[in-house]
Amino acid sequence: MKRRKGLRSSRDGVIALAAIGLLALSACSGKSSGGGNAVQPPATSAQAVASPTTDPLKNQITAAVNDYQRAYAAAVADPGNEAKVRALLALYTTTNPGRENARERMANFATSHTAGRPGPNGYFVIESVTDPNGSPDGPVTSRVCAYDDSVLYDSHQRAPDGKEIIVNDTPGGGLSDFSWVRQGNQWLLQKTTVIDTWEGQNKCPARSSS
Repeated sequence: MKRRKGLRSSRDGVIALAAIGLLALSACSGKSSGGGNAVQPPATSAQAVASPTTDPLKNQITAAVNDYQRAYAAAVADPGNEAKVRALLALYTTTNPGRENARERMANFATSHTAGRPGPNGYFVIESVTDPNGSPDGPVTSRVCAYDDSVLYDSHQRAPDGKEIIVNDTPGGGLSDFSWVRQGNQWLLQKTTVIDTWEGQNKCPARSSS
């Protein structure tokens, strides 16, 4: 397994986000708000998708987080695919600076022939959903803890010996608040605030067995 020099990507704040972090899936610039530097829910297997609850609002926000996770994973896996990138960007409000950050990130990945794939153990946990204003349209905040063991690799070429060229496979994670607002029948990501990030370990609660 060879490593490519030059592209140094850390997970979104944590990640990338990742992702979402949040490490291997996207570039970060430290703790901040605005969605571009937050830990994205990792692009992992279906086991990472959060389970429904008996709370209607939490179910709606859980669905929004799951939709974002799937769209982010699809875009990172094929960042040169305009349809997949548009599907991801459609989940942000137009005023969220993270939308343009995500567009630029995917464009950079496509230009550098970098793609991401899920690891075997990544997952995320929605620790809480809060609605401080009681408005039916939000903002509603979901606190998400993500563990990301995804891999960034060179999608264009292999090493001379035929082995895959790895860009980043360092596991990590982070804790972030995702702020959602309802526009029409859809919850969109308005802002993301990174609370904490880490590398080389998993500090998230155990995934649900449900």
